Amino acid sequence: NKNFYFMERSNNIELLPMGYIIRNEEDLKRVVPAAFSKTASPERTERYSYFSTEELLKSFKSIGWNPHFAKQNGSSPYSRHIIRLINPSIGFIPIKRDRVQPQIIVDNSHNGFTKAQIHLGLFRLICTNGLVAGIPGFSTNFKWLHMGIDQQEIIKMTEEIADIYNKIGSYVSDMQNVILSNDQKEEFAIRAINYRYPGKFINEDGTFNESSLTSYINIHDIYSPVRQEDNTNDLWTIFNTIQERTTKGMFETISLKRKSSPRPITNAKRNLEYNKKLWELAESFMYEKN
Repeated sequence: NKNFYFMERSNNIELLPMGYIIRNEEDLKRVVPAAFSKTASPERTERYSYFSTEELLKSFKSIGWNPHFAKQNGSSPYSRHIIRLINPSIGFIPIKRDRVQPQIIVDNSHNGFTKAQIHLGLFRLICTNGLVAGIPGFSTNFKWLHMGIDQQEIIKMTEEIADIYNKIGSYVSDMQNVILSNDQKEEFAIRAINYRYPGKFINEDGTFNESSLTSYINIHDIYSPVRQEDNTNDLWTIFNTIQERTTKGMFETISLKRKSSPRPITNAKRNLEYNKKLWELAESFMYEKN
């Protein structure tokens, strides 16, 4: 359905919610030119520490991590840019029923609005989504406080990341063992929609307006299986179904008695932050609802 699976093209490069598909360095330079900026924005003072995305990518490439998706916010040569890397030699995390591939997400800008960070991501091949993982007790945001890039620091970081990914397999298995009731699935979907449309269904006194939401969206559609193999009630599957439908715009909204499908979340920053909120939401159902 073209309304559900939205793709744009930029110089024949496909756009998915995780970003544009990167096939080579030329694609990367066209999609995220800010990543190749040699200096910080001239609006920054001398006290600003420039951190080269290009050099960081070279370091990751030397140990097998290459760009797979990328997106830039705005057209400035110093804008925030988010690049997802994969390492084909690592393979997939052993999770029943799914093929999940680890990602390293590089998040940086050269205009002072965000520091260089590394996030951990998961790429579920069955539905080409891009979850951002965050497990309690583990550091999943790596930040640099200095200007240079130390190759040994990169190697040490990837070793730590590999250790975390080894634990993610058992963590996801725990999610697969949590069965949600219909009320819990509906609650998950309602809270996810609130994250997607922050403030839209809030009354003036700060309370949640559920009647407004249910008149705008059939909430059951948000957690309805996209494919037959996802027709189960475990937390991991419901989480992925809701993530896929809400990020890709795979649901209908009703406005002025007209139905339409929302656009996917393709803004790199918003997509990353929304994914992190959904992971935290899934965690809350592990620890509070069961």
